[in-house]
Amino acid sequence: MRDPENEPAFVIADPTAVMVRGDFPERDSPFLRVGAECVLEIPALGEERFPGRVRSVVRSVDPGSRTVEATCDFTKVDPRLRAHMLARIITQVKGDPVVVVPRDAVLLRRDTRVVLIRKDARFLERRTVKVGPNIGAHIAILEGVQAGEEVVSEGAVLLDGELDKLL
Repeated sequence: MRDPENEPAFVIADPTAVMVRGDFPERDSPFLRVGAECVLEIPALGEERFPGRVRSVVRSVDPGSRTVEATCDFTKVDPRLRAHMLARIITQVKGDPVVVVPRDAVLLRRDTRVVLIRKDARFLERRTVKVGPNIGAHIAILEGVQAGEEVVSEGAVLLDGELDKLL
């Protein structure tokens, strides 16, 4: 039941500060960090970019949009900025370094994910891998491939029996 006597008539805010809330894809949520740099772009204001820092990250995923909310503070206040302007927040999401390969390089053999590693011009080695999250057209490899190893990413087809003869 609404109680108009006890509802706030206004919200106190600091008009000299700029704070922006943005939604980020669920896949980026483990890597969003408080204190990370962020940049605000506002199409109505042209090419100018406003630097800031991530102030907070909500630790739950919105079930409808599959996004996570983060708040960024911006130190540069422009008198042209208005509440509810269309804006884009760009921030780096950083995690531990991982090996990534094109998604097409990861093959399914029965219930196991494998990749083909080029050992030299004539030989390939099949490796079982543990995969992590998709990163655009790539996929993180958590176990099974070391940085610098050449993974076959085009024309890799797994035919039971035939590949075993080649390896």
